[in-house]
Amino acid sequence: MVIFMNILVTGATGFVGSHLCRALVDKGYKVYGTTKSGNTERIKDILDNENFRLIKIDLTNINEMHKLPKDVDAIYHNASLLPGKTENFNDYLNNNVVSTHNLLEYATKISNVKLFVQSSTGSVYGNIDDKMITEHTKENPISYYGITKYFSDKLVELYSNNYKLKSIILRYTIVYGKGENRSLVYKYYAMSQKNEDILLNKDVSKKYRNVVHIDDVILANLCLVKKIDNLPDFCIYIIGSKNSERIIDIANIIIKYSNSKSKVVLTDDGYYNTLDSIIDISKAEKILGYHPMTIKEGIKKYIKEMGGEK
Repeated sequence: MVIFMNILVTGATGFVGSHLCRALVDKGYKVYGTTKSGNTERIKDILDNENFRLIKIDLTNINEMHKLPKDVDAIYHNASLLPGKTENFNDYLNNNVVSTHNLLEYATKISNVKLFVQSSTGSVYGNIDDKMITEHTKENPISYYGITKYFSDKLVELYSNNYKLKSIILRYTIVYGKGENRSLVYKYYAMSQKNEDILLNKDVSKKYRNVVHIDDVILANLCLVKKIDNLPDFCIYIIGSKNSERIIDIANIIIKYSNSKSKVVLTDDGYYNTLDSIIDISKAEKILGYHPMTIKEGIKKYIKEMGGEK
């Protein structure tokens, strides 16, 4: 039976990473968190916890890997450069691919890591013809972010096969929750709080999206620790809410639960070529015991956490 004591979380001061660090510390694990920015606002409540240690490190620099501890049992790799941060391909290459390679070198040659968990994204699928996205859907990234995350995923698979490193890739849909301001959920929530109308292109509004509350993302990560003995050496899981909804319905759910006077206004403006994103999470449900909220349940919880119930 594999028992974890010491866990390394990269991107510990980011949105997903900070929530994961907090959850693992609460479970009694010794957590090492890494940060490149040094901004500790999201984790200030656990900085003094005896089970948490923050390490400032640039994971793109192989010469800094000695800063990481040698007694790590599991790695949760969350650090990455998100879309929209830059238009420079080399920045995405370094932060999403080179950093992952350096971490895999550390995991296989410096520390005796028993599990490597890669936080990935639905962006690796890009524009596809499949109506339903599953783990068998062929990847077709269409952005610097998507293609470098795909390269990163393939590196994880390579090291898993070559070094017998048990590795799991979790591909998230659109993650939202208190503490982030990038998702369409946050965007529509902010508008609803000002009673502003939400303008949607009439064609785009009918497209399906899957948005997932941060609590369910953390749930998926914690499921791995419980199921480690029964997991294959390499596997990919899609992580999202229990269902997908049309974009217009997501907007209306937010308006409803925040008791806003906002309205959804359909227009001919602002069209962009986007496909439906309906995902199948049955593999994670069956193998990991992952049972997330519906989109309605997640948004209702989010609005309550944000103090937006009126």
